[in-house]
Amino acid sequence: MTYFSAQHRDPAMEVFEQHLQGVIPQHFGRFIDGEPLNLGEQLSDHMHLHLFVWPPTVQRNVWTLVTAGMSAHRMNVPPGFEQYERIELVMTLPAEWPPIDEIHQMSSNRTETYSWPFDELNHLARLPYLHNTWLGRGHTVRAHPSLDDTYPGTQFSGVLVEAVSSLPSEAMSFEVAGTTVHCFGLYPLYPQELRGIIDRQVSGHEWFHRCFDAGLHEGLFANRPAFV
Repeated sequence: MTYFSAQHRDPAMEVFEQHLQGVIPQHFGRFIDGEPLNLGEQLSDHMHLHLFVWPPTVQRNVWTLVTAGMSAHRMNVPPGFEQYERIELVMTLPAEWPPIDEIHQMSSNRTETYSWPFDELNHLARLPYLHNTWLGRGHTVRAHPSLDDTYPGTQFSGVLVEAVSSLPSEAMSFEVAGTTVHCFGLYPLYPQELRGIIDRQVSGHEWFHRCFDAGLHEGLFANRPAFV
């Protein structure tokens, strides 16, 4: 795996990143009204990452967050999963979630309460690249080493990577430079749910279907019931 910094960039990866800046808003714009906010990094370390953020609308009353840059790096997938080498991540937030400019003006404690979804998306988008691994459907990632430690201001202690179910199926993949990029959703998990999946009391796919059957989709739903 080749690491790079501001002094050493992978040209092919940079070209792919540049394509993503045009393709992602155009692609998701077919399914989400309004113009997204492009949250780009002022200083990148190993990857150039952006987040496209669509505000709530009458037709889609949630915030929609989509990473842009993760798919510029091919993940180290096992044999048989080559079609999922390139992915981006999707997460939704409740309509009442404060806008990013308001979050930045809050005190540090309150900022953490509302900024963690953005931070987690950036963290997970980097994870496969930094650790030469992959993320796919059914995978879980904990917020902290302890399963009981939660994200700031929440009762959730990790996330499940699964299918995006808030948008049509045709929204979940797109082409960039002749390569297919797939989109997966993040589902926050309670400690007991995360522990149940890790201990194989329930599979991630089974948990996902329980969530889907309850009428929920990828993203944050505070005070929802536990599905284990």
